[in-house]
Amino acid sequence: MWQGRDDWFQRYPTWVYLSFIPWVGGIAQIWAGWVIRNYRLLGAGLAFTLVPLVLTDLLPLAWLGQIVLAFVYRTEFLVRTYPQHLPPPADPKLAAKILALRGKFDINTCSKEVLVHQLGLPIAYANDIIAMRESGHQFTHPEELTEIVGIPEATVQRIAPYLTFSYDIRQESYVSWRRANHFDAERLVAVGLEPDVAAQIVAERNRRGPYRSVVDIVKRTGLSTHQLRALL
Repeated sequence: MWQGRDDWFQRYPTWVYLSFIPWVGGIAQIWAGWVIRNYRLLGAGLAFTLVPLVLTDLLPLAWLGQIVLAFVYRTEFLVRTYPQHLPPPADPKLAAKILALRGKFDINTCSKEVLVHQLGLPIAYANDIIAMRESGHQFTHPEELTEIVGIPEATVQRIAPYLTFSYDIRQESYVSWRRANHFDAERLVAVGLEPDVAAQIVAERNRRGPYRSVVDIVKRTGLSTHQLRALL
């Protein structure tokens, strides 16, 4: 089992070893090319398999060619088959290739698993990002990850090309449930809450601090979601 990140790139897949065997190596390269959808590798493996059958004098040349080809495409194969559960390796070039294959991730909606395993962020930073989002903050540019969360600039620069920054107006404090954290009782009544409900929300907020979610409001105040429908 290869549980590490960088040691993954020290391995030699079975098809590389098989490339040292005439004909068999060509078949192995056909398989490897198909797995990573590299049709150049697939086509070369096909040629190394079929040409020597017709022109036997070319067998030594084909044999050497398939060995060279195995080492040329070994790293690409490892990059494209890199396990999804592992964060990107420390090597910036390899990490960039892997992140490029994984695509882009929305920093305002992606899960903690994506932040840790796909983008390679330490779990402490992932928790801080989630906490900021739950408090109502929406990230708008990569620099905020350094300014607000404290992620090192080098790390942010590494992952920035693979991030997107969506904006959801419904998450703003003046239109979402987060009004419960910002409006006084009079303004809460103005948006449609019953006076006693608004008063209860404000009293609990003053007593124990801001609410983290609608569920948190329900648990702390004992109100029902029906009573809070004007905030939802």
